[in-house]
Amino acid sequence: MSLLGSPLVANIAGETVALPPHEMPGEIEWWVEVLKWHVRKTFYFLASVPPSERIEKLLQVEQSLVSKSQFHTLEAQAVAEAALVSIQDVSDEDVANLTKARKLIDDQLATEWSALVSRYTKIILGEEPAEDAANVGPGDALVSSGDE
Repeated sequence: MSLLGSPLVANIAGETVALPPHEMPGEIEWWVEVLKWHVRKTFYFLASVPPSERIEKLLQVEQSLVSKSQFHTLEAQAVAEAALVSIQDVSDEDVANLTKARKLIDDQLATEWSALVSRYTKIILGEEPAEDAANVGPGDALVSSGDE
């Protein structure tokens, strides 16, 4: 939109910030981590679905990523395919164990998502040095941040 003359703005911590029309330092690396997070989330979701229903559910996840999360179709397909390949490599016993640990997994995913949101906020505000952005994954952000 900013290329068309209408700047994109975001409200970050009560402050209105104009978003630039180009990638910000660390944004591409952050987006890769977001995609990986969605692969993990989809993988764990598929673990809770009977194998005979996985493809149907995966198509719904793909559609949701495009329609609700504004993913590009290719990004949504990449997430879905990576999750499917991963779940197919897991034994039935391990899938059962994942299902038993669902609450713990959901909590971990929520914590990782909070770290990703926090990291993006820092990118927007220009608080994350570019050299740090390339080397930080969601799990790393959890270890280095004392307020999560």
